[in-house]
Amino acid sequence: MPPSVCLFRASFTQALIQHTDCEDGSNRPCRVSSRRSCKLRKEGIIRVGSLLPHTGIAGSRSRATRVSCAAGTEKIAGVKYDGRLAKVPSENIRNFSIIAHIDHGKSTLADTLLLETGTVEDRAMKEQFLDGMDLERERGITIKLQAARMTYTASNGETYVLNLIDTPGHVDFSYEVSRSLAACEGALLVVDASQGVEAQTLANVYLALENDLEIIPVLNKIDLPGADPDRVITEIEDVIGLDCSEAIMASAKQRIGVTEILEAICEKVPAPAASPIDEPLQALIYDSYYDPYRGVIVYFRVLTGSVKKGDKVKFMNTKFECDVIEVGVLSPAEVPQSVLYAGEVGYLHASIKSVKDARVGDTITQSKNPAQMALSGYKEASPMVFCGLYPTETDQYPALRDSLEKLQLSDAALQFEPEVSGAMGFGFRCGFLGLLHMEIVQERLEREYDLVRTRHSSSLLTLAHAGRRCGGSSTQRMSLLPRALVAVAGAAARSGCLSCHVRWSPLRG
Repeated sequence: MPPSVCLFRASFTQALIQHTDCEDGSNRPCRVSSRRSCKLRKEGIIRVGSLLPHTGIAGSRSRATRVSCAAGTEKIAGVKYDGRLAKVPSENIRNFSIIAHIDHGKSTLADTLLLETGTVEDRAMKEQFLDGMDLERERGITIKLQAARMTYTASNGETYVLNLIDTPGHVDFSYEVSRSLAACEGALLVVDASQGVEAQTLANVYLALENDLEIIPVLNKIDLPGADPDRVITEIEDVIGLDCSEAIMASAKQRIGVTEILEAICEKVPAPAASPIDEPLQALIYDSYYDPYRGVIVYFRVLTGSVKKGDKVKFMNTKFECDVIEVGVLSPAEVPQSVLYAGEVGYLHASIKSVKDARVGDTITQSKNPAQMALSGYKEASPMVFCGLYPTETDQYPALRDSLEKLQLSDAALQFEPEVSGAMGFGFRCGFLGLLHMEIVQERLEREYDLVRTRHSSSLLTLAHAGRRCGGSSTQRMSLLPRALVAVAGAAARSGCLSCHVRWSPLRG
């Protein structure tokens, strides 16, 4: 059994500690003074910050804080604790992702898993908990992949560490999905029980199959009046070819079937490959971001070896070396740890100042005992929409360049190169995966990097097409484009761009 969960309620003179293992051996609530509770914390009898769920003390206005009894030896066989997080053997680690079409309840299911495992308290929970950007909440979509570490005790009595990676569902952010799947061994395929298989459902399944992942089908929103699970199961088997005889019926909003999902993850998702501790470190960078105070923060998955604070590591593609200042896991906030072993997912802080030194897809290894070869990394994204971005003021060009470099850290699908326009001056030619991707990048440049609205070039959009370049006048060329694209181009022109036209160009390579 895990350490019993307690509640410490601070007051001026006394603290009420409610738990099942009091010092006198009874199960009744114990009342001790505040001074005594501080002494117990120092001696290890009470530890603040347990991850286990609690119920709370009703009828009190004073603030309640979770604590756990940790007297004596550990009560979970084979489980150690690093700070407030459980450390388990590699065979009890499960790395999985959630894939789905947009608006099939993927983020809601992630929120429910966080609540069910006690990773996030009920009072701290909010919708789209893992979506950290205001832009994601405003639009109701997931733009960035997010990771979270959960601890779950299964029905067999074993304690598992579940590393969840929540992925976007829109096709314009499919590169985020492919990067997250490369760091997992399994995936939850969430399908709306009323809408069935849709375009991105099929695309994400193929990405998971390419990475040889164990796929667990989950039919979500079965509580809706229009839900037809039998039809959707038949659709999945006919269109995708997955066996749905053990598909899980769930409703993330009503918390139906969540326990079955957790049990299926522990039972079906394979554990990461075991690796000796003395083996050379190989860690794959799947995401990163720039912090103005700490520099580049790298998110990675350890494949072989281990990494700890104070190690001197090397990025094999850029040849950059640095000393590790901090390593930890995402639970879902950054929690420092003493060491990370093979199979674990975490972050690394090493005061990396240049954004060019740590790129997504690079391999981290030890400087003293380096790996023989780097990991294969990720395939480079192929932009489908191109746009020229120019600052409204010429002195903002360096700021725009720095902002694009920092944004490229967390959005590896973004590509850009300098270009010069006779009408607009110096700017950048940017490549995107779609129209929504282009719009999101511009919004992030304005919100996160305090840039004023940038101007578009006269050729706002360049669409890749598998045919030959169309001839004729601009009016004839526009007539060959789909009506939706003509409407988008016209709306962009009316929104304040200097001029706007769409041109058709063939694919290269």
